[in-house]
Amino acid sequence: MDWARRATEAVRRDGRAVRRAVRRAWLGPGLERDLAVQAGKAALAACMAWAVAGWWLKAPMAFVAPWVAVVLVESTVYRSIAHGLQQLAAFAMGTAAATAGALALDGKMTAMALVLPVVLLLAQWQRLGAQGVYAATGALFVLTGGQPSLASSAARLMEAVFGAVVGIVVNALIRPPVYLRDTRAALEEAAREARAILEAVADGLAAGEWDPHAAGERHERALRLARLVDQARSAIGWGRESMRVNPRGRRSQALSPPGQAYDDPLAVLDHVAVPPPG
Repeated sequence: MDWARRATEAVRRDGRAVRRAVRRAWLGPGLERDLAVQAGKAALAACMAWAVAGWWLKAPMAFVAPWVAVVLVESTVYRSIAHGLQQLAAFAMGTAAATAGALALDGKMTAMALVLPVVLLLAQWQRLGAQGVYAATGALFVLTGGQPSLASSAARLMEAVFGAVVGIVVNALIRPPVYLRDTRAALEEAAREARAILEAVADGLAAGEWDPHAAGERHERALRLARLVDQARSAIGWGRESMRVNPRGRRSQALSPPGQAYDDPLAVLDHVAVPPPG
């Protein structure tokens, strides 16, 4: 049947894409290798956190430590630290509110009905950013687990702190991510496309061949160039952030955050991609 044929083709296409990604990760540096390294680091952080909290110390809520460790192996060291502080604040807020509610009210169901809406509102606090959702997670751990108590809630918080420390340390000390290569590649791609568009326009004018179809094609390429310039701007931001509190950058003088050498080409590409009005 037609749907089966399309599904088979989609599976084969995805399989080829996976094989190409694995091959690129094996052959040399690039996005695929970076993703593979980050995945391995997250798994290592989880194993380390569980080995200490669950296997060695036999902590009552040991699952919290590897869970927090995994999510804090972030795309940059700075982001691991910033999100770690926000996540711990949100988790502590939700845990404290749910514990107080469960101890003060008769039954966890009543506490969930009354406390959870308040926690979800607190999770919208701007200073918590996207990590505010962990306030609700902390509250649900209390309200759906065993009998709430101050001791069990304190244990959860300590294990969350330990998991955060493990995740941040692993991300910072084991091949901390640096995105300077991606920054250069994004700028080079935008510059190549700008050159190709200008050459195509010049060749068309020199040959006297100018028609609506060709103009439409070059307009589409110009729109794509604007997107490439935006990607280059984003890559510069990632490159700068990846060097913040990054011990790998301090150890090597060859690694320096994107500066004027990146800003100047970006300014030129901005003028090429989006000419001023008039």
